[in-house]
Amino acid sequence: MSPRLQLLFSVAPTKELLALQSLAEFLGVPCDLSDIQNVGAQPGARHLIGACVLDVASAAGADETRISPDEVTAIVARAEPILFLVTRPDERCRSLVQHLTDRLVTSVVLAENAATVRFTSNSSKFCHELASQSFSRHNRTALHLVTCPDFPCTPIMEVGDGVSFLAWSSGSRVRFMWSTPCVLDTSVPLDRESDFEGALDSVLPFVIFLRWVFPDSCWHNPDRTAGFVIDDPLLTPQYGFIDFPELLASARENAYHVTLAFIPWNARRTRERHAALFRQYSDVFGLCVHGCDHNSNEYGSADYDLLRHKNRIALARMDRHAERVGLPYAPLFVCPQEQCSIEAWRALAADGRLLGMVNTGCLPRNVANTRVCATDLLLPAQDAVFGFPVFKRHYSGSFSQFALALFLGRPAILVEHHEFFRNGLDGIEAFARNLRQVCPTVRWSSLHETTTTTHLRRRESDTSTAIRFFTNRFRFDSTKDSSQIFRLRKRIHEPSSVRRVLVDGVEVPFAFESEFLTLEVVSTQPRFHQIEVEIAPAPRRMVYSFGLRYQSGVAIRRLLSEMRDNVLSKHRRSAALAKKLADTLHLSASTAGHRP
Repeated sequence: MSPRLQLLFSVAPTKELLALQSLAEFLGVPCDLSDIQNVGAQPGARHLIGACVLDVASAAGADETRISPDEVTAIVARAEPILFLVTRPDERCRSLVQHLTDRLVTSVVLAENAATVRFTSNSSKFCHELASQSFSRHNRTALHLVTCPDFPCTPIMEVGDGVSFLAWSSGSRVRFMWSTPCVLDTSVPLDRESDFEGALDSVLPFVIFLRWVFPDSCWHNPDRTAGFVIDDPLLTPQYGFIDFPELLASARENAYHVTLAFIPWNARRTRERHAALFRQYSDVFGLCVHGCDHNSNEYGSADYDLLRHKNRIALARMDRHAERVGLPYAPLFVCPQEQCSIEAWRALAADGRLLGMVNTGCLPRNVANTRVCATDLLLPAQDAVFGFPVFKRHYSGSFSQFALALFLGRPAILVEHHEFFRNGLDGIEAFARNLRQVCPTVRWSSLHETTTTTHLRRRESDTSTAIRFFTNRFRFDSTKDSSQIFRLRKRIHEPSSVRRVLVDGVEVPFAFESEFLTLEVVSTQPRFHQIEVEIAPAPRRMVYSFGLRYQSGVAIRRLLSEMRDNVLSKHRRSAALAKKLADTLHLSASTAGHRP
């Protein structure tokens, strides 16, 4: 039986405690809400009560309901380990905090204008990749814990200029205390990703606590992976500021991997003599699909049938390109200009061949409240929209975002354009070094391998492990633990679209539980297993043809884009002209119409 977490309150659970319960159960940790007075009244009150969270504000209580500090202290002394949640700075809470910590935490104070959250350099024992990383926050109000100067604690997280999350040892037991004016309700749908990204301090301390207490039974990704995507270039030795022979030699020497987001419209333009270079470095180089024609707002369109048609064209072009020049591609999609409408998301999911999307945004651009919650953004890939996973990528501006990705079990994917190489290879080589310093076990591989091995797992028993995967083709290693039974699940939007499921090439039975496809793999000999969920593409409803005006507009846009990248961008005086040209390209391509 999986270990359980007790959430302790007095009289009634607070909304903060209910939010923690929802998050814990999402992460695979079952919870019991318990009135602390009932826990204290249980027979045999000297035995350990296991892992707990104590809502200090609730336990402080009002006069008619308040349990005495001595009683609270006696009860929580039997917890192993425990998190003290402090959500108010009033005198009752301060007094109970002092009592619970033997006055080592002397006060809880309200702070204003706390714009940043930072994980301390000494916190790596608890939060691993997050140590020394900083993030901005939206809520400028914070609660700080004031401690005795000689308190031998480990500050884990600072908000503004004060500590709000810390840990210390009490004999052989570990104690945590977290002060926050609010706890993010991760089950509420988001309008914007920034609602989650700006509230990390109101959710991550609890995730850190759960992983510390339940390292195997809490959902986690045992692998740390990384990738590097360059958008747009042609397959030529030099493109803009990129010298591909130098870049690929560096990738091999420094053990990183490069994926080119290739525009299918350019498929006919790859020369065999150039393709030979990229085939030579196939161990550190790969392709994925970047739109179809790469028009302005191409996948921001609301025309579902048009987008389905473009998907078919894009994949057909990539197939012919792979056959002609011997360069296979990963069926992963990158949206032009990162613009992806809800209709585009649906069209990508309906195709059946595409495994997922790699994007800087995890929510569709044109629809608020798409059932995506903060819990979905805690996953290695967000798959709440049509069951089609999006793997988040980041530009190089803030390294902390990559550290957060590794902590959450996401692939740390860097995206750049050719301008990133204006000063040579220093940027990418420094990025690879820094990533290994933060996480020495990080593994670079092709984007295809990275996404098709990304998963979450949790131990259910001595012989059983649960796995949640995200792509229709998935590969997992059964040697990572001693289990023989693996219970797999994947979110599926349309159950009727599943033709069959194969395990190591053999068709197997499967079932559906709510919105998840489920199956079981018995592994008597530890090995790698291949899972394939065959999806029938949605029926074709309309055929489009594109006229000369449209085709000419695409050709002009592509040629002018290359002139901008290869000529104008290399001359500083032409920078303004290059920007104006880019704006013109957006306009010209979007006004070149299509006709059914």
